Amino acid sequence: MEMNAEIRKAFAAIRADEPLVAATRQKLLGRAPARLRRRLALRSSVLVMLAVCLLAASLVSVRIPVAAVSIDINPGIGLDVNLYNRVIAARGFNPAGQAIVAALALEDKSVRTAVGAVIAMAARQGYLAGDGSSLIALTTSADLVPARNQLAKAAEKAARQALDETGQPAEILSSHTALARVAQARELGISPGRMNLIEKLQELDPESETGDYLETDLASLMQRINQLKQQEREAEKATRDVDKENRRNDKANQGKGGNKP
Repeated sequence: MEMNAEIRKAFAAIRADEPLVAATRQKLLGRAPARLRRRLALRSSVLVMLAVCLLAASLVSVRIPVAAVSIDINPGIGLDVNLYNRVIAARGFNPAGQAIVAALALEDKSVRTAVGAVIAMAARQGYLAGDGSSLIALTTSADLVPARNQLAKAAEKAARQALDETGQPAEILSSHTALARVAQARELGISPGRMNLIEKLQELDPESETGDYLETDLASLMQRINQLKQQEREAEKATRDVDKENRRNDKANQGKGGNKP
C-alpha cells in the first residue's frame, strides 16, 4: 500500500535503536489502515448526503410550477407546468372549464397530452362549431424565452393534432406572456389569454370595461377586436384622403395665385 511504503521510507532515515524503530514503525503501519477506513467512511458519508440532497431537490422541483398554459375556447382551463413540462395542477376558469378539468385526470400528464385531451373533450361536448368559426386561444407563460417557445410549440402541435383527430376545424391563436401575468389574470378569475384579448380591445376602445367581457365567448371577443381594427383603419384612411385632398386644393390655389398680374 502507498501509505505503508511512505512510512517505511520515513523511518529509513531515522537513527535510533533498531528495536525502537521497528516497534514504532509496526505500530504506525497497524494504524494506517484504520485511518484510511475513517477517510473512506467520511467520503462515503459526504457522497450519501450529497445524493440525498440531490434527490430532495429533484422531488421538490417536480412540484414547483415554472410555467403555465391556458386553453380558452369557451371553457377556460389553466395548467401549471413544472420544470419537466408536466402538469402539476389544473383549474377551470368558468363552470364549463371546471367540468372538463373534473372529468380529466390531467395531473402528471405531459403538456402535449393534457392540451390534446382538453381540446378533444371540448369538441365532443359541442364547444367547437362545425363551420370552423370557433377560436382556440393558447397562451404560454414562462419567464425564460426558450422554455416559453418550446412550451408554445408543444401546445400548438397538440391542439392541431386533437382537431385533426376529432375532425373539427377551428382557428388557433397562440400568444405568450410573462409568468407574473398569470397571477394578475387569476385575480380576475380569468385566464391570461382572455386578459390579453380584453386589453387589446380596451386599447382600441378605452371606454370598454373589463367586466363586460369576462364571460364573452372568445370568437365574439375576437370579432369585436377585428371590427374595431377595421374601424380604425377606415378612420385612418379617411384622414389620409382628407389630407391628400387638402394638399391638392392648396396646390391648386397656389397655382391660381401665381398667375395673377
